[in-house]
Amino acid sequence: MSAVVIRAEDPASADEVGESLRKLFTQVRAAIDEGSHVVLAVRSADLLGHRGALTGAYVGAIVGMARAVAFEGVRPQWRINVVAAPAGRELSDLEAVACVGDDQMSGQVIVLGPELLGKVAP
Repeated sequence: MSAVVIRAEDPASADEVGESLRKLFTQVRAAIDEGSHVVLAVRSADLLGHRGALTGAYVGAIVGMARAVAFEGVRPQWRINVVAAPAGRELSDLEAVACVGDDQMSGQVIVLGPELLGKVAP
């Protein structure tokens, strides 16, 4: 099965968060409708709000979206996961998909790099 990598774009302001999430959700639905697995690519620092509350809340919403889609997609076997890359690391689509590995896994957050070691992660 094919996989689609969707990269989260930082919203410039709080006013743009809703529109950014709607756009992302539309992309996720389109990929699932095509029968593709989905990998959402984010920055690991944003999982704990290290780059600010706005990006932290935005990425938290993305993780929540992925988990909700995974839950709703158990029977139809939708696959969606989040891959969080460390600062300074841009993953290619191939690398992001490879991080997920098991095609049965869904609703998971895969954190790469040591940025969150020793910290409480969501």
